[in-house]
Amino acid sequence: LYQFAKKETSPYLMLEAISRLNRLDSQKAFSLIQEKFSISLPLSVRVSLLGESLNVWREGRKIQRPFSEVFPLLKKALSSSNPSLVRQALRYLGFYKREKSYQILRKFLHHSDRDVRYEAAWALARLGAKDGVVVAKKDLDSPEHRIRAISLLRRIFKRSFGLGAKMKKEEVEEVVKKWKNFLEDYEKRKKP
Repeated sequence: LYQFAKKETSPYLMLEAISRLNRLDSQKAFSLIQEKFSISLPLSVRVSLLGESLNVWREGRKIQRPFSEVFPLLKKALSSSNPSLVRQALRYLGFYKREKSYQILRKFLHHSDRDVRYEAAWALARLGAKDGVVVAKKDLDSPEHRIRAISLLRRIFKRSFGLGAKMKKEEVEEVVKKWKNFLEDYEKRKKP
């Protein structure tokens, strides 16, 4: 399987072989992932390789690969010009409660791409940090982005002021108003 994955020219067959190899010998699979990640592969394959790199299989159970091993791959993905790969790396970074993760995720809260900013905010929320509030707060007044902003705030604060799929515009605006009031109170409590 290792030799097949190493020599395979079809990116999708190579990915499948690495995925299967990861369940049998995680270290060999990871070395292949490191080797193949820098090659010009389709984005979907690189994203999948990144996801595969996070997991180690032991006795039929999936466990998380140590941060020190995964970080170089995440760092490569974060420097990509492709926002999809950057978002995926940010998502994965949100599984590692390390100071380095927090620093990087906070930096991406100010990225030029809205989806990248939201991914960083969600990853921080997963880690228990509230820094992503700045991203959601900016979009509460935007009719096209306010639902996403509210969803993020619900994740960050683990509370809800109601939000249904079939709400009328006025009802959504009422929920936005409640969140704005909540955030105003939150900011006051934060100040010394």
